[in-house]
Amino acid sequence: MRNLILAAFIFAGILATSCSKEPGRGGRTTLKGTLMVTYIEESDSTILGIEPLSDERVYIIYGNGSTNDDDVRSSYDGTFKFDFLHEGSYKLYAYSECTTCLTKREEVVIETEIPKKSDQVDIGILMITRYK
Repeated sequence: MRNLILAAFIFAGILATSCSKEPGRGGRTTLKGTLMVTYIEESDSTILGIEPLSDERVYIIYGNGSTNDDDVRSSYDGTFKFDFLHEGSYKLYAYSECTTCLTKREEVVIETEIPKKSDQVDIGILMITRYK
C-alpha cells in the first residue's frame, strides 16, 4: 500500500511538470507590433523621414534563448505578428543599419512578457535606422 501511494505521488509530480508551458508556439496569444524606420542622410546625419517599413524580417527568441526561434515579414503598413504563443518572456528584434559597426548592422531588441490568459500583446513600435 505504501509503495502504491509513493507511485501515485511520483506519477502526479511527473504529470504536473509535463503540463507546464514553456515560452514558444502552441498557445493562444498573438504578439504584434509595428516596424518603423528612420531614414538618415549618411553625410550629415539629417533625418530624412520616419515611416512604416514593409517586407522586412522581424525575429523572435523564446524565453532565455540566444538565437532566433522564428521570424515573420512586416506587412505593407509595417505591422507584424507572431501567433499561437504561450505565456512567458520573449525578445523581438530587427536589424538596423550601423555606420560604426564592423558588420554594418546591429540588432534592435524589445523584450516583452506575455502574461497568463492573454489573447493579444502589442509591443508598440520597433524602430530601426536606414542610411541614404
